[in-house]
Amino acid sequence: GVLQLDDLVGLHISEFAANGKQAVTIKHLLMHVGGFRFIDLGDAATPWDEIIRRLCVSPLERNWVPGERAGYHPYTSWYVLGEIVSRLSGKSLSEYVREQIFLPLGMVDCWIGMPETVRDSYGSRLGVMANTEARGDAPPTLKPHPWSMPEGLVACAPGGNAHGPMRQLVKLYEMLSAGGMLNGVRTLTSESVALLTARSRVDMFDETFRHKLDWGLGIIPN
Repeated sequence: GVLQLDDLVGLHISEFAANGKQAVTIKHLLMHVGGFRFIDLGDAATPWDEIIRRLCVSPLERNWVPGERAGYHPYTSWYVLGEIVSRLSGKSLSEYVREQIFLPLGMVDCWIGMPETVRDSYGSRLGVMANTEARGDAPPTLKPHPWSMPEGLVACAPGGNAHGPMRQLVKLYEMLSAGGMLNGVRTLTSESVALLTARSRVDMFDETFRHKLDWGLGIIPN
């Protein structure tokens, strides 16, 4: 009850409401229609507060009216959503997700930004994701992705560096498929699960993926 999907982001992060972003809502972020897709957020070592500052001072893309154009935001909107969670809960996003989702579901080896001591204790258990991003005409180098490097593993990057074993990830999907409850523990209301997985963005051309793509609230419905 501390927020509504149609709340302006600026209601919870006042400094975000600048340079054309005044009309962006929480729902816009979840639907990827906000209009600030590609912003230099630094590298894996960039502090969270600096990333949020860069997002707040950045302008909307040219001729983008929030809600009227669509395009997947690879990282940007997720940081803003994470900051809202942090400001309303009084905890970092890493702590909140760990305490409210992962641990209640028994996902004890799952993290969005793990402590250095945990990272070091996992050793060879940590899989390495290859960086398959191509630069221009050059082929991918297949070196470790930044989120698989030591600094990337401990950073909180809500759009990219959640880590955990597949056998625990499936618990999250079991909870969703059961309407928000798993093994007697309720993580979400059934109404919230239905809302998340319904088609909220329909028949809009996604300017990042370059084709029409329906979207739910944060996830792609099947």
